[in-house]
Formats: sequence, C-alpha cells, structure tokens
Amino acid sequence: EQSEEIDGSGQPVSVFIEAYSPLAYSEKLNISQKSEELPLALMATNYGSKLNRFNLLQGQYQVKENRSNVGRQWLWVAGVAIFALLLSLGHKSTQLWQLNAKQEQVKQSIVSTYKQAFPKTKRVRVSTIKSQLNRELALLGGVGDREGFLAMLAKVQPAFTKVPALKPESLKFDGKRQELRIQATAKDYQVFEQFSIALTAVNLTVKQGSQSNQGDQVTGSFSITNKVVNKNKSTAIKRSNKGAS
Repeated sequence: EQSEEIDGSGQPVSVFIEAYSPLAYSEKLNISQKSEELPLALMATNYGSKLNRFNLLQGQYQVKENRSNVGRQWLWVAGVAIFALLLSLGHKSTQLWQLNAKQEQVKQSIVSTYKQAFPKTKRVRVSTIKSQLNRELALLGGVGDREGFLAMLAKVQPAFTKVPALKPESLKFDGKRQELRIQATAKDYQVFEQFSIALTAVNLTVKQGSQSNQGDQVTGSFSITNKVVNKNKSTAIKRSNKGAS
C-alpha cells in the first residue's frame, strides 16, 4: 500500500520506507520490509565511491604511528643544535654591532682631530684622510722628509704647550738641513723669549729672526734645529779617560 500526505501545494505525496529491521509504529507507515543486512554492506551499496569521505577510526580507535626512541633522540639533538646555532648567531651579531659602533667612534675622533689641526677644512673623508694630511703638510712648506718633520714637531710641541701666548702663523721644514722655521705672533717680545727658552730646554738649537711690532701684536720668526753633539770633543774625552786608566 501507499500512504499519501498532502504537501503545501495541496498535492498528495507518497512516502515509501524500506526497513531492514523492525520499526516501532510500523502499522501506521507504508513500509517495504527488506531482509536484514550488515550496516557496512548497506553503506558500501548505497554510497559507493563516496566512502573515501568517511573515516570510522576516530577517537580511541584512531591509528597512531609508532616512533622509535632513536628518532626521538635525534629530534632532541637537532633541536639543541638549532638552539646553539641561533645563540651563536645572536652573539656574533652583537659583537658586530659593537665593533661597528667603535669604528664609527674612531672615525668621528679622527675627523674631529683633523679639523682641530686644520680648521679651514670643510669636508673630511676618512678614506682619503692620509692623502689630505700629506697635502696639508706639503702646503706647510714642501715637506720632503716627513719623518724628520714629524719628529721635530713632537719636540717643539711641549714649548707651544708651555707658552700658549705664542701663535704660529706658518711652519716650513728644510729636510736637507733638518731645520724647522716658524713664523709666529704674540702680544709682546717677552713671549718670544719664553718660547726660545722652552725650546732650548728640550735640547734644541734656536735662532731668533727679526721681530717687528705691528699694532698691538709682535711678529717674529724662529729657526730650530736639533742640537749637534761635538764628536771630536767627545772622542777626546774618551781617549783621555783611557789614558788615565
């Protein structure tokens, strides 16, 4: 038999039920009784290719992969190695940053010192500062023997520190004669005398040039050389000492 129901449009709808097991209140339904079958067999028959969407192995029935202890140990070793590598990279990065900061400080110090020595210089490049320094030294008087010139400056520097009132205007160095010529200005003649005494105190021979009074300042010059020891005199002293012995 068919059971009919009325849908919303007023048309009768027949409902058939295929039952593979006894149902409650089956006397009120239009049931087609089927022979009992296994649930999985029914699923395979009705769903076919759609079975790959179903996975009954869930929860406690889920398949678990068996991992050996050796694999776990290697995972620990790999993790420790990666951590050590990251730690080393961080340490090296910190050292590199510190070195770059120190290098920048040294560059700034070089530029600052150079500008103090040559205040008229507007632009200083650290990469070319050696050539710039050689050019500035050449402008001071065509310095040929730079080692002798720098050594002489090192000896003269304490005198400038001791007599700051003397202001040098120009420096010229004669490499052949190993002589440094200084043109300077001061407020009076006594400053020139004090500077000459300071140079003599560091074992230098000083010859003062002409001095002139220009307004409220005095200009003058110095010729400075290393004090030469009389070799003949020292040899005679040694011989006399030998004769006395």
